[in-house]
Amino acid sequence: MRSGLLDRSGSPAPGGSAAPAPAGPAGGGSGSGGRDRPIAAPAGRQWATGDPITRLPQAAAEKLARLHRVNDEAAILMRSYDEQRAWAGEAKERAALWLDRVRHSRLAGSRVGPTTFISPGRMDPGPFGIEHVQPHDGPADNHQLALAERELAAATAKLNDINRLIDEVAARRSRLPETLTAWVAALPAGIKIEPHREPAGRKSPAKLEALRAEISRLKAQIEQTRAAPLPSGDAKRKMRDQIEALAAKGEPNCLGLIEAGYPVRFVENQVQATVLTPAGAGALSHSALDTLALFCWVHGDALIARLEAQIDELSEDSAALSDQDKQKKIQQLNDEILEVSRSEETAIEALELSGSPVARRPDCDPRAVLSLSSDLPGPGIVPMF
Repeated sequence: MRSGLLDRSGSPAPGGSAAPAPAGPAGGGSGSGGRDRPIAAPAGRQWATGDPITRLPQAAAEKLARLHRVNDEAAILMRSYDEQRAWAGEAKERAALWLDRVRHSRLAGSRVGPTTFISPGRMDPGPFGIEHVQPHDGPADNHQLALAERELAAATAKLNDINRLIDEVAARRSRLPETLTAWVAALPAGIKIEPHREPAGRKSPAKLEALRAEISRLKAQIEQTRAAPLPSGDAKRKMRDQIEALAAKGEPNCLGLIEAGYPVRFVENQVQATVLTPAGAGALSHSALDTLALFCWVHGDALIARLEAQIDELSEDSAALSDQDKQKKIQQLNDEILEVSRSEETAIEALELSGSPVARRPDCDPRAVLSLSSDLPGPGIVPMF
């Protein structure tokens, strides 16, 4: 009988099944007295080795799986279209070369052939077109010129069609499914993932363009909030904390002088510098007096007074926000963005049902796309385990 990790737990239990093996001593292996047992995921983390989608409610799981499927299908189509574009590009180059030779033949009065070119269009028996052989029959005539021009026009049209298809498929490809899956996987094991409950009497969503414009406006407000200056009072408090910390660091030590007559010890910094020599790069290190810290210890009050005056001169308290006010306002704006994003997703789903699918924003809120509870942490603020 083959022996492995799961079948070396000892003699079978009554009934033929293997009895569960107790844990071996710490640091033990399969030696004397030790037993092997299957390794299980910690309680509440059984999903960690599987697909995070299984953590979601059924409707959200099905939608995320569909988004992954659409993305995978688009990737397959893109590879096929890329190959077709390469063939079409080569066919256009050959047709352009042939037209150039035909025009040169008419101008110079010389014979064109014998030569061949491959047509991508007329009587096309396969993806590589048809080979045309030009005989030795003198300069090209009007019929040959018209034929060459039609062949180039057909090759150009075919290449343009393929490029259009590639653009359409590229619009369907997105990193959003991977982003949504990573967000689900990062949610703490003990968190309960509930579906979103739509409030009664919710209005029909506005047009998609208007909703996305509103999201952009709210995001701009967030950036303006983050850029708001600090109130002068908060700036002064932070400045004083900085000067007082430097003063505490720069305080000299007279203990050695008092007890043993050693010189007063002043705070020093270790300074390192890179030195380049013909033999290579090296490093130098030396100690230097921390003059800034010592200055703050000696003249801290005067420095604070001068800095407070400068803060009063430069502050814009009418537009200022404290750190707490910034955090609160940004949270309110993010809540508004989530609600508008839910309406945006409703509009996108309506367009998909009508046969006019549109690409989702790559930075969509997962809670809006998957219709999950607003109580879940938003993207970028998932708490640590």
